[in-house]
Amino acid sequence: MYEAQDAILHYAIPAARKLGLQIIWLNWGLTEDDLATMPPAEVRVFAFDVNTEKVDYGLGDRHGDPNDPANFLKCGERPNLTKLPGTDLGEIVLEDGSRVNAGRVMMRGTWNTALHGPLAGAYEEGKKAARPDVWIHKNRNSGLWNDKSALGEYLREKGIRTLLFSGVNTDQCVGSTLQDAHAQGFDTIMLKDGCGTDSLLYAKATYELNCARCWGFLTSCKALAKAAKLDY
Repeated sequence: MYEAQDAILHYAIPAARKLGLQIIWLNWGLTEDDLATMPPAEVRVFAFDVNTEKVDYGLGDRHGDPNDPANFLKCGERPNLTKLPGTDLGEIVLEDGSRVNAGRVMMRGTWNTALHGPLAGAYEEGKKAARPDVWIHKNRNSGLWNDKSALGEYLREKGIRTLLFSGVNTDQCVGSTLQDAHAQGFDTIMLKDGCGTDSLLYAKATYELNCARCWGFLTSCKALAKAAKLDY
């Protein structure tokens, strides 16, 4: 995923700034109302780990015990209540040994929904740009899952019809937002080197293939920088 971050920072953002493109930072940021209305299918994204007797698709938990009914469900998944949206993560220890209050899972204004260090710096810098960067919260994997989403309302208000996508995960938040945008009539472009995932390689490749064939267009951060005539 760090490769995608580097491509965004070194190519995509400078190109967008030079071309005068609107940069939107779309991130999870739940409210109490969101928690009350979130469907089980969305909660599952956070609170369940695949746990099958057969290690299918490289996702199964080899340590799962189907004879342990408290931790192994018949549906083949094990709930992890510490990951439920809104659950307090408490204090955690970072790689450098420092401690931080991680806050409640996916809630607005918490450490766990903040941008990663270098990206946070780019956002702060972007707030001073001629066309200031915008931060928009989302409450589903897709930022365009319904007509009243904050992202959808902003895009309609500003008359923005062409969207370039980067971020993580390619096959989850990025991909679902791109698909919904495409279905709603936006021109969608995936910047493949600016998208990353911790899924297996074929998950990312499938999205790239479909963007190249039927979900808009496929290009790269480097190609965008070249089009902006940036000197590297």
